[in-house]
Amino acid sequence: MHPFLQFFNYKLILRIGGGLASFLGLALIVPLVFAWLWGESILPFLIPAVLFLFLGILFSAKMKPEKSGLKIRDGFLLGVFCWILLSILGGIPYVIAGAANPLEAFFEATSGFTTTGATILTDLEILPRSLLLWRSITGFIGGLAILYFAIALFPGLNIGAHRVLGSVYRISAQEQLNAKAKGIMLSLGSFYGVLTVAETLALKGAGLSWFDAVIHSMGTVSTTGFSNYNDGLMHFTGNWPEIIICLFMILAGGNFLFCLGLPRYQRTNPLKEPETRVYIGIIVFASIFMSLALWFYGIWITPGDAFLNGFVQTVSIVSTTGYLSGSFTAWPTCCRIVFLVLMFIGSCSGSTGGGLKVLRAIAIGKLMRGGIYRRIHPRAVTPLKIGRKVITPEATAAITGYLFLYIVFFLACTLILCLETWDMVTAAGASLACIGNIGPGFQVLGTALNFASFSGISQVFLALVMIAGRLEIFALLLLLTPSFWNPDK
Repeated sequence: MHPFLQFFNYKLILRIGGGLASFLGLALIVPLVFAWLWGESILPFLIPAVLFLFLGILFSAKMKPEKSGLKIRDGFLLGVFCWILLSILGGIPYVIAGAANPLEAFFEATSGFTTTGATILTDLEILPRSLLLWRSITGFIGGLAILYFAIALFPGLNIGAHRVLGSVYRISAQEQLNAKAKGIMLSLGSFYGVLTVAETLALKGAGLSWFDAVIHSMGTVSTTGFSNYNDGLMHFTGNWPEIIICLFMILAGGNFLFCLGLPRYQRTNPLKEPETRVYIGIIVFASIFMSLALWFYGIWITPGDAFLNGFVQTVSIVSTTGYLSGSFTAWPTCCRIVFLVLMFIGSCSGSTGGGLKVLRAIAIGKLMRGGIYRRIHPRAVTPLKIGRKVITPEATAAITGYLFLYIVFFLACTLILCLETWDMVTAAGASLACIGNIGPGFQVLGTALNFASFSGISQVFLALVMIAGRLEIFALLLLLTPSFWNPDK
């Protein structure tokens, strides 16, 4: 065997990939059945379902790992491999249905599995309902996969917001990893499913059809923001659908860790936690600012309409769901600057949302305040605290390092997109929307969230940026370093 293959537990990685293929094959049965019931073509789902199940069985039979564990490098490789594999396989139904070419299909599937919500589909309403159902299912699966990776894999790799989480909530990586044996998937799946069912029933009660209710419930809880209408939430009449979706977007952007039943979290009231309070505070203050600005500049005539639209858009951006209740490209510049800040901050750690995370934003704010204080009192010792918990120096270094990496990565992506002659605002908006897994951007991306005008190469590049943002950038960039693939380092 080649020494390079011995360096990684490739058999276990491929076996897990085979399991993912089998899972997708089973998931395709859902749109297949509905396609048959609705009189639509079943081939976009039947062909890949059979192929994926065959691949899953083949890899399970042939790949017998000698070691059952994963090293740190295996974990990084596994994370990137799984998301790319899901995106490639999940895009096949779009190609067979004739809705997209292979590059566009890869972008669309990646957008779903990373819960970004961006799209290259220019007219959703002419597509088969079964294909739109599959599109929403990819986002639903992606949201659950994100929670699983964030809680069961990332802690052991010391990446992501878990260095901060471990300091704030006193949860060790080993305790989070052991949660897998205690039914982590059952707890997550149950809570995730309950939210989806509850929102579906609420939207049905608000007058939506069952299909519309299911599509938008999956889009909300997973923070994907997928809709089956070109105009998104603007399609619905009345305020109740927007209000219900808004409330569930707030829940979806919150910390899911409190539902797991870990002993440490059972003694924690989420409403008393700093991250939750700041998260709610951001929503309240940004909504008030948006509402007043929209009313003052005459975008909306009545205060009620101004408040509803300001509230919906604020929650949509903070939770990184990306649903739009109107075109904000014509909104005042001050509102779009607030949107830019909200896109950077993102949702809470331990959620399906993206962005820097509120917990990191709190830590960064306290670091800035401490730096100002030490200019006045140079001998003062001011440990970084969030609530009553002291953040370790290692976690503090991880926060500042990730912030710098996030900004540099954002600027690099913007520069690369500008090479395709896009203006700076559009390129920056697209980069930030994909890194933060948000969906909407600025200029041509402000309303339709449509990336169809980007070239195929740029679409693939942005799809990889989505995966990098979902894996907190480090995982994908590490694979690009020579030392990662060198067994001697």
